[in-house]
Amino acid sequence: SEISFSHFISGFSNSLNKISLQNIRPSLSTVVYHNKNSEWNYGDFRKALGLKKDDLIYSDINEEAKIILLVTGKKVNVDWGNIKVVQNISWGLTIVYFDKELRLLFINSNDNSSLYSKLASQIIGEEARIINRLDVFKAFHNVKRIMLKNIGLKEFLGRNIRFRMSVGDDIEEALSIEEKKRGQKAFVYGVGYENGKKVSLGCSYKGRIWSRSNGDLQSLTSWCKNIGKKLINPKINGNHILKETLTPQYISEIPDKQAFYIDWDEEIYKCSETEIEFVHGIIEKHIFEVDLQLEILKGRIVFYLIMNENLVIPFELSLYEDEGISEYSIEMIDKKYIGGTVKVKSKMYSFVEFFKRYVPTVWYVDGSSLSGIEYVELKQIILPYDGERIIDWDWTGVDLSKESQKVSPKLTTSIQYKVINELKSGTYDIIYDDDGRGEIADIVTIKQNDKVIDIELYHLKFAKKGKINKQVDNLYEVCGQAQKSIHWKHKDAKEFFDHLLRRKVKKLKGNTCSRIELGTVEKLIELSQVVKKRYPVRYKQYIVQPGLSKSDASVEQLTLLGVTETYLKEYGAMDLTIIASK
Repeated sequence: SEISFSHFISGFSNSLNKISLQNIRPSLSTVVYHNKNSEWNYGDFRKALGLKKDDLIYSDINEEAKIILLVTGKKVNVDWGNIKVVQNISWGLTIVYFDKELRLLFINSNDNSSLYSKLASQIIGEEARIINRLDVFKAFHNVKRIMLKNIGLKEFLGRNIRFRMSVGDDIEEALSIEEKKRGQKAFVYGVGYENGKKVSLGCSYKGRIWSRSNGDLQSLTSWCKNIGKKLINPKINGNHILKETLTPQYISEIPDKQAFYIDWDEEIYKCSETEIEFVHGIIEKHIFEVDLQLEILKGRIVFYLIMNENLVIPFELSLYEDEGISEYSIEMIDKKYIGGTVKVKSKMYSFVEFFKRYVPTVWYVDGSSLSGIEYVELKQIILPYDGERIIDWDWTGVDLSKESQKVSPKLTTSIQYKVINELKSGTYDIIYDDDGRGEIADIVTIKQNDKVIDIELYHLKFAKKGKINKQVDNLYEVCGQAQKSIHWKHKDAKEFFDHLLRRKVKKLKGNTCSRIELGTVEKLIELSQVVKKRYPVRYKQYIVQPGLSKSDASVEQLTLLGVTETYLKEYGAMDLTIIASK
């Protein structure tokens, strides 16, 4: 990537010698113009940009990449008086990228007050046509789990036209207005996941497309090309996109459906593991040493903060209505634990304050979720997991009621011991036992291949009563673990290796052993250094439940596995493999 970027930068003439092109990081936004031919022209852009005679303009061109950089200095009056002899210079950057293959012209500028039609006409001709109206919303194509943050609508009510911006729970109503054809989308903004990466995206009816991210010049051209391919695709219906978005509802009653796991607030995963510390009495634990666990109940949300086997603190999330407004509360069920604190970076909270500030998300077996009063249901139909794809193992000699291999001596009849020994016949560089509170997965494998690091996450669960059966609750916790671990895909890979190195010694009831089942600490450190050199990391997930029968799995079991697979695909572009019994 560094070599590619260096070659990209070398294509400019360096006429902006006092400005380092490597340091230019524009916001990812654009207006897009289409032309029938694939030719472009350039010259003096002063008139097209509306510059006056004494305004400043500097340019640089990359002929190979078809990019023009325009740095402008407009003289503007000071805001403290109409004084013409003293003026400020307002500096701006306009980036023009012409994709010859797509016949599209992209214009990016820090000044969003114009659509730059004169500039487009000068470069690709008078026939330049801006892509706007419904076509611009094609940009949302292939963005999964879109959560709309706000919508601007022009409503047509008789002869009157008025603008309306909708946020939060107003979005659902805004969408219903649009479906009744009384509204015209002025703009839409939301967040979702594209190819396993979190993205933000906004589209204006007039033609502007933007993200809240920024990047270097090469990143901007890649982002524009991806957007452009969607905009000119005749198979994509721009008006259909909104119908597939996720719109949160504010509710005041716990949903009457089966919850199966609970996860930390998304903001928590943006912190380093060492930046969050839980303290109760003399017990101090970082977040990688504690767990959050849901009690499987219908109609109630009871969850536990597990700091160690003797310190399990229960909480309950309740919903209610106050003067017609949905509200929630989180209370500590057992008051003897009052006094505990949570430190998040430099801020200190009580346990209850922490969970109110960082509300956990509860996930249901149909893929819906609840965070405080905000409830989101999926609009798509989730297909059951294909039972033929399940891998069946021979579990002879394994006690299906025993999940962990423990420490020393290791439990050789456990599911974990069996899986680790099966994996040792592979060609991995590292096999790591991460079992325990705060785990990424029960087993982690790492393999360095040609310019890519492959990581496999194995989530294990014992069978209820040690028997193979059709009980869907055999899968609740293990599916939750798989979904929860996807956050590591969106973290810096260095954090992943820091987690493993931080926990390299496994401790249980006074006994200790190395968590590294294959490989060495030195090899783990070496791989962490390779990741720092920007080697890409590729993740794959496995669910291991010998209590599940490949030949006799229930519809409920396969449906839950289907929900989990869809989640992993859409949030992280991760493959899921199931290992079970015959």
